[in-house]
Amino acid sequence: MTTKKKIIYEEGARERLLAAALKVFTAKGYAAATVRELVDEAHVTKPVLYYYYDNKEGLFLELLKTQFVKIESLFIYYRNRDGNVRKRFMELFEKIFFFVLENRDFIRLMHSLYYGPPQGAPFFDCDAYYGRFHAFIAQFVKEAINNGEFQKGNASNMAWLIIGAVQIAMEDQISYKNDKELDWKTLKQLLNMIFDGMAAKPV
Repeated sequence: MTTKKKIIYEEGARERLLAAALKVFTAKGYAAATVRELVDEAHVTKPVLYYYYDNKEGLFLELLKTQFVKIESLFIYYRNRDGNVRKRFMELFEKIFFFVLENRDFIRLMHSLYYGPPQGAPFFDCDAYYGRFHAFIAQFVKEAINNGEFQKGNASNMAWLIIGAVQIAMEDQISYKNDKELDWKTLKQLLNMIFDGMAAKPV
């Protein structure tokens, strides 16, 4: 019992394990990463990892879930706010853009899992999250159509157009090239071009 209590209250252990998971999984991939490397990086013992996350798979899944929830919370926050949709769109995508800058390693890990060869990693339903993100943006577009900001059209297709611009900018920022072309200023210009094209025409 004493040992278990000591493990439970080890200060910052969960956070250190998540940070270690991000670093080790990004550098080595899921299959090649070992529990020993993870606990050494987190400065904890194996029982601590097993207590909080059961095993390497549990830690990996919690890492993905934690980061996706952070992104989803941004969509929910701006979706539930009142006011001009275009303004909320810009505030939302600015937050997402800088989230990507601050979390490049995670975004790279996510892309490697989604687009790369199988790594023996446990299944994580990225498509479900991507589907929800598309649905959030389509809801924004429908609101803009209904309040007269955007012209009538297929909200789902319009959402894909917006996502495309954001995705290209995100991929540019997580690339290893030195000269990034799509900074926030440039992405904002692209989004404004898209929104201008979607804007309701004067009667």
